[in-house]
Amino acid sequence: MFGQSWRVARIAGIDIRIDSSWTIIFLLVGYTLFIRFATVGEFDVGTGAAVALAGLTTVLFFASVLLHELAHAVTSKARGVPVRGITLFLFGGATHAKLETRRPRDEFVITVVGPGTSLVLAAVFWLLSVTTRG
Repeated sequence: MFGQSWRVARIAGIDIRIDSSWTIIFLLVGYTLFIRFATVGEFDVGTGAAVALAGLTTVLFFASVLLHELAHAVTSKARGVPVRGITLFLFGGATHAKLETRRPRDEFVITVVGPGTSLVLAAVFWLLSVTTRG
């Protein structure tokens, strides 16, 4: 993508890599969340709690990007499309797979499962936020 990348995991036989550009967005998202948790009246928690909440929220955010890409990759493999890996980078993530499928239906399913996974995650987190409000 932009520079050097590091392999950080292997999930379902798929290499997960992080591009060096990803650290920029990780730090920006984390810092933005820290400021929100530390200074916005609705949250207004102590510094330590703000750091912990920002860290946890940032990790959950990027876990959702990874799950989106894993949905593409696992579905590709299940449909016989070779997958080389996933790279998380500044603008999100990319699944590295052979671009051509045998049938248009396969390509459609592979394309749709990523956003579908994101919608399911959004619904789960929305339900959690609604049911845990005090």
